Amino acid sequence: MTAPITEQYTSFYEHIKNCEGLDLRDNRGKTQPLAIILIGVMIALLRNRDGVLSSIHRAITNTHQALCIHLNENNLAAISRAQLPLILKK
Repeated sequence: MTAPITEQYTSFYEHIKNCEGLDLRDNRGKTQPLAIILIGVMIALLRNRDGVLSSIHRAITNTHQALCIHLNENNLAAISRAQLPLILKK
């Protein structure tokens, strides 16, 4: 029997954002917006990338500026290739 859920989330993104223990900081303490990372990975996979992290990272880098414009985010630097697997693992 599972315990009842005490909090209601309106979206998957909100649920992940409020997840305890999910630390999205890199080794310098810089945080990356989770929405941009998740959408970038989804776009890469929908563009038939082969699932290799280098290929996914190239797709994220190539679409990053347009994605920031559509999400009304400041033009942040794209996630680094080294940081991508660490964030996805979390």
